[in-house]
Amino acid sequence: MAEEVKTGAKFHNIILENRGRLNVSGVEDVDSFDEGAVIIFTNMGVLTVRGEDLHINKFSVESGDVILLKNASLQQIRV
Repeated sequence: MAEEVKTGAKFHNIILENRGRLNVSGVEDVDSFDEGAVIIFTNMGVLTVRGEDLHINKFSVESGDVILLKNASLQQIRV
């Protein structure tokens, strides 16, 4: 059974590029961040990213985009 797409529904994407760059769209706010974890509020709920040497490269409230970079490895993405 196919789901109905509601008018005005918000979209949310998570794209991990070569385990070194994480692009997240649909971001409403960044709750907290440090080199070990980033907690992001999206239009679909809370997203927690854990890893080592995490850095926020870009955060735009207007577009709802966040780009995270890491020097070591992303350990966990919890939706």
